[in-house]
Amino acid sequence: SYLHPFYLSIPLRILKLLNLDDSYFAITNSYYAAQLVLVIIGDYFYFRVGCKVIGKEATRISMYIYLANKFYNIHIIRCFGNSLESILYLIAFYYYLGIKSEINKSMIMFTIIITISFMVRCTSPIGFVLLILYKIIKEDSLYSFIILGISLAFPLIMIIMLFDSYFYDQPTFVPL
Repeated sequence: SYLHPFYLSIPLRILKLLNLDDSYFAITNSYYAAQLVLVIIGDYFYFRVGCKVIGKEATRISMYIYLANKFYNIHIIRCFGNSLESILYLIAFYYYLGIKSEINKSMIMFTIIITISFMVRCTSPIGFVLLILYKIIKEDSLYSFIILGISLAFPLIMIIMLFDSYFYDQPTFVPL
């Protein structure tokens, strides 16, 4: 999908607008600045999920280990596609924990995040298939998932496909 590259290009567009696009340092680090916002959002939801699942004190210890992990600190900010997928998974799992049988905010947000995740990487939602089946059986929420699939996920997929189609048809090199 064009969503993630488009998001990463926003700082470059700002640099160009401010006439700072001739700075190697600014251009090189603009991607990391954009990714940093996503990483902070991911860390926030990591903490929120942890508090729901294992409690606040255990989550604090987990956050110390998580943030002190060398692999995480070196690679999560560099592997842009994979890190986006993991961040979307954290957010989706947070909302997954609040899903009930009827349509609620958690189910709506879960559907939106999983749909965006699917459009960024088509194999992304595979991890949630069994969890959704579990919710369908435990919470009797099949009808709610079908309604949101038709009324929310399908139109969102169409909008993102139109967005992708528009931007992929644009020329990548414009001569001066």
